[in-house]
Amino acid sequence: SKHPRPKGHGFSCLLINSKYSLQYHFDAFERMAYTLTEYTKVCIISFIDIYPKLTYNFPEARPVTKKEQISIGKEFARIGKQYNITIKSCGEGDILAPYGVDCEGCMTVSTFEKAIGKKLLIPGTANKVRNECACVLGNDIGVYNTCLHLCRYCYANNNPAQVMENHAKHDPNSPFLIGNSEPGDIIHQAKQTSWIDEQLSFDFI
Repeated sequence: SKHPRPKGHGFSCLLINSKYSLQYHFDAFERMAYTLTEYTKVCIISFIDIYPKLTYNFPEARPVTKKEQISIGKEFARIGKQYNITIKSCGEGDILAPYGVDCEGCMTVSTFEKAIGKKLLIPGTANKVRNECACVLGNDIGVYNTCLHLCRYCYANNNPAQVMENHAKHDPNSPFLIGNSEPGDIIHQAKQTSWIDEQLSFDFI
């Protein structure tokens, strides 16, 4: 490309079965890293969680074992280093930290500060989105049973018929994600608070 692109983040959720073996993931990730090295600086990985919805959407899915997680973490970290891509883990604790994976969280305060070019004053209550997560400022912005991709490993859909029904209600001119307000709806106005530190600093990042 004649125009440089900003380097961004990539996310990958990993599962293991007879087709998507460890070697498959190693080979596929190396091809992706080679292709994206000029455009990507961080890759965030996570392993499939067997949510209740998956037991009937994807009954043959199985958890990724600890041994498999370590194998993937070690190899992805090696490949990432080769192509200048930092590997971070999402919601997996610090199991991969000894192998070169950044387990401190993908959406950390420093991540946001670098993205906006300003310091943030984060209240203590904003930390810890969930116990296994080190990120901050987490809010879901979506609706279950609305994605038409219908990925079998996705926990956000559990009823394909409901997905199609919700999609049919979509109004691009509506401020709602699905349809419009209906009688009996209660609308809550979200509180918007800026945590940007406006104080000038000469030693920023």
